[in-house]
Amino acid sequence: MEYVRNWLLPALLAVVQVSVWPGLTLLRGAAVEAPQLAVGLAVTASAVAVLGVRRRFPVAAALTIEGMLAAGLVVPDEALLAAMVAGVVALYSVAVRRPAGTAVLVATVLTGSAVLRSLLVYDSPVDIGGEALASFALFAGTVGAGRSRAAGSPDAAPPSANWRGPRPYGSPRPPRNGTASPVNCTTSARITSPPSWSPRTPHAASATAGRN
Repeated sequence: MEYVRNWLLPALLAVVQVSVWPGLTLLRGAAVEAPQLAVGLAVTASAVAVLGVRRRFPVAAALTIEGMLAAGLVVPDEALLAAMVAGVVALYSVAVRRPAGTAVLVATVLTGSAVLRSLLVYDSPVDIGGEALASFALFAGTVGAGRSRAAGSPDAAPPSANWRGPRPYGSPRPPRNGTASPVNCTTSARITSPPSWSPRTPHAASATAGRN
């Protein structure tokens, strides 16, 4: 079952990517150059393969897929749809399975990489700024969603495994190693044990009768 969960989404992304590009492009009669086709298919195959191990290596998967998006300099944007979605899914896995600081750091790296790519593609500062804002909003929302999922996950560790609730005032402190303390046992015995009673001895009874 775990194997199916890991590879179902990558397989669907690969099918959708091939259907959109180059499939839909070729159906419309547009030409696809051989170098672009080779690079696009290689990026798609690599991205979905890396996405399949996102649960075991989420940080490495997110950074590796982000590096593959540099192929956008030689292929059209529609050829990288699967890789873009795979990068967001990998970042989500980072936010769920790694600490918040790690997720924020990875999201910052992805945002900076997106800005660098936009500097190489666009000439207008407006386009570059819009790309930066869109990347920031996307990655921030992904990290927020992942952290919310991590907080509500039943696998999340409780604040303290030894927490037993508030201790009543005046009660002895529970031992750390699970064994009773000699001092606590003695004190408890003095408080809880009923007073001992013994009958009067004959000598004491006669002395009392003589005084009367």
